[in-house]
Amino acid sequence: MGLAERRIIKTYQEGKYQDFLSEIKDVIGGEIEFDIDWNSLPNEKYSKSLEEGLTEIYFKPILNSFKSIAEDDMGKEAIKESVKKIIIKDENDNAYASQTYKFNEGTLIVNHCSYTNIGNTDERTKILTKLLESNL
Repeated sequence: MGLAERRIIKTYQEGKYQDFLSEIKDVIGGEIEFDIDWNSLPNEKYSKSLEEGLTEIYFKPILNSFKSIAEDDMGKEAIKESVKKIIIKDENDNAYASQTYKFNEGTLIVNHCSYTNIGNTDERTKILTKLLESNL
C-alpha cells in the first residue's frame, strides 16, 4: 500500500468509518466489534475509487442489512445477541457478492476486494440480509 492509499484509509477511518459506527450503534441500539484488515483492502491501481469502494462494498451493505433486520425490537435484539464480531478483509480478490459473506458462531466475515463491482451494493445487501436472517 502506497502513501496515497494510506492517506485515503486514514481519512476514511477518522471520518466516514466513525460515522458508520455511530449509525450502526443507533440502528441496533448497541455496539459490535469490528476487526478490519485495512492493509489488505487497497489496491494501488484503483486508489481513485478506494473511498467509494470502502463505503459501497463493505459498510453500506452492513448498515442497510442491519436497518432492514432491526426494523423492530425483535430484529435489534437478534442482531445484538447473535452478531458479536465483524471481520472485514480482502484475502483473495473475491469479486462475487455470493461469496462475500460467511457467518459462523457470532462472527460475520466479509471478504471482498475493494475495487470490483462497486455498484452492486443492493445485491450484496440482499445476500447479507438473507444470510443473517437465516442465522439469527
